[in-house]
Amino acid sequence: MRVGFSCRATTKELKNPRPDGFGEYERVIDVIMQCEDWGLRYYNMPPETIGWGDYSKYKPDVGVMEANFADLLERIRDMSEITDVLLSMHAAAYNVMTSDDPLILERSTREITVERRALEMCGGKVLYIHPGYAGDDREGALQKLVDRLNALPRSTVPIGIETDDVGIGDLDAVLYLAQNVVDAVPVLDFGHLYGRGWTLDTPDDYLTLLERVRPLSGVYQFTHFSAVSKRKHLELEGNMPDYRTFALAAAQFEKTANQEIIVLIESPRRELDAMLFRDEFERAALAVAA
Repeated sequence: MRVGFSCRATTKELKNPRPDGFGEYERVIDVIMQCEDWGLRYYNMPPETIGWGDYSKYKPDVGVMEANFADLLERIRDMSEITDVLLSMHAAAYNVMTSDDPLILERSTREITVERRALEMCGGKVLYIHPGYAGDDREGALQKLVDRLNALPRSTVPIGIETDDVGIGDLDAVLYLAQNVVDAVPVLDFGHLYGRGWTLDTPDDYLTLLERVRPLSGVYQFTHFSAVSKRKHLELEGNMPDYRTFALAAAQFEKTANQEIIVLIESPRRELDAMLFRDEFERAALAVAA
């Protein structure tokens, strides 16, 4: 089990911003080092790391990114290897690969291409995306995604297609995409599944889902977890779905499955709730082993 958290940058949070928009580099190095101190072995970097993202005006293409940021991404990779902290990235919120607007589609395609290449350069393990919206033609939207994602440049970094509580982010759609898109893996976002009405009351509820996606997931099974209310992420303690139940299910799963679960805690308490979940998992693992 590896547990981590996400820092989505805002303009106020950027540290030492540079004129080209690259303001997250030093902050990422700091966070990776802190993850080692906190006993967390996973960090989801913001897309602002390479100039992309919701708050960045600088949108480099692959050639510009490689030329300008190779040394910086190499240092991120080295720090990741030294600390044994795995890295990932979430595509910016306005990435819409189902759009029929050529400008939106071009920007979304360029963003995914640049972010995957950056993750390759710094040793990252997955790029997360949401499937998006279908409009009135669900089957047509799914086929667009399959065709457009398969047309992207090949990469050693898989595309992690998340379950979502809106659009075509239901589990069946995510599994279909993971089966039909090259280099794609399914990502169970339990907060979003809970928002869609899935029952997540017992360890078996989680185990059923983990087993369902296991054959498509590879070495790692990437998951997201948060307590939610009306699409808003909440702190884990005292909110639903209950993190203790998931921790027990994850411990039971890892005892028998030849697969490591990666848990991205999406909480306003960030690293604090990641450590809370890590400790709960460790207690559950001891109980399961007894």
